[in-house]
Amino acid sequence: MSNNKTAQEELKDINAQKKELNEKQKALRVKLDKTKVARAEARTTKADSRKGVLEAKKSLRDLMSRVYPAFSSNNEKTISELSDELEESSTILITKVRAFAKACSDPSVEDGEEDEDTSEL
Repeated sequence: MSNNKTAQEELKDINAQKKELNEKQKALRVKLDKTKVARAEARTTKADSRKGVLEAKKSLRDLMSRVYPAFSSNNEKTISELSDELEESSTILITKVRAFAKACSDPSVEDGEEDEDTSEL
């Protein structure tokens, strides 16, 4: 009988562990669902950034090809305008790269209320 009782207690422990794991699994699913929208937005931002970087690089390349001819012209106005265009194009490229970098970070869930719930487990 003693073996039977320990087997029953072991079964009871296993069932309790299963219940606890199921609750943890449910909590993780809820947390992942909350970040689902943020992850989708991050994917969209990454795609837009990739496209924007290609366009900005092309624009920058075109402007760079105009540098030496502008220098050869010795025209202050032409060189100044080209400088402004280069600065604007560079800023656009930097902005796209930073947007991509930000989208690469993991979307976080505000754990304010959830911390209290998990501490009870």
